[in-house]
Amino acid sequence: FTYRDNYRYEELFIEGIENDENLLEIGVYSGNECVGATVFENEYPVSVLAYTRECHLDEDISFALYYEGGREKRIDRVKARNNRTGEYTSQVLRPLQQIYTRLRIEDKTRGPVIQPHLSLGQNYPNPLVIGSESSKYRSAAGSTRIPFSIPGRMDVSLTVYNIRGQKVKQLVDRELNEGKHILSWDGTNEKGKSVSAGVYFYKLETPVEVNTKKMLLVR
Repeated sequence: FTYRDNYRYEELFIEGIENDENLLEIGVYSGNECVGATVFENEYPVSVLAYTRECHLDEDISFALYYEGGREKRIDRVKARNNRTGEYTSQVLRPLQQIYTRLRIEDKTRGPVIQPHLSLGQNYPNPLVIGSESSKYRSAAGSTRIPFSIPGRMDVSLTVYNIRGQKVKQLVDRELNEGKHILSWDGTNEKGKSVSAGVYFYKLETPVEVNTKKMLLVR
C-alpha cells in the first residue's frame, strides 16, 4: 500500500492489540485511502501518524493489521480512552478529531476498562489571600494548593501565567509517577518576588492532554 504525507496529522497511540503474534505492520485508513502506517516491533505503545484532511471528514478511520504470510485483518471499531473519565469504550473514530488518542485494538468487546485518568482540580483556597490575617480565605501557609492526577508515569509541566499570558512561575517540569499530586504556589514569581493581585491561570501540560484553570490572588 502507499499513502501521501500531509503536514496536518493526528497522533494515535495503540496501547495493545489482541492477537499480535506474527504482526508485521499497522495501517490507518480513512475510507479506502491509507493515511498512515508503521512497522510493529513488539513494543507498546505504538505511535501512528494519521495524515487526515478535510476531504476525509465524511469517512471513518479504520485499521489494517498485516501479518506474516500475507494475512490481513481490517478493524473498524477500537477501544478509545476518554481522557476525562479514564474509561475505554468501543467506538468508531472520525478524522480530524483525535489529538494524542490512546487506543486498544481488540477482536471482541469485553466491557469498559477503568484506568487512572488525567485531571486538574481547582486550587484551594481560591482566592488566595496574602497579607490579610482576618480573611476566611487566607491559607495558613500563605499559599494555595493545586491538585492534579495523571494516568501513568510521564513528563509533567505545571506553570502559572498572568492574565497577559506571561509566565510567572514554573511549579514543576519533570517526570512524575502515576497518581494524585498536589503542588503549592505562594504568590511569587521565578525570582521569589511577590506578584500583584489579580487573575492568574495555571496550566497542566502532559503528553496526554493540556488543561488550564483560573485562580484569583488578593492582597
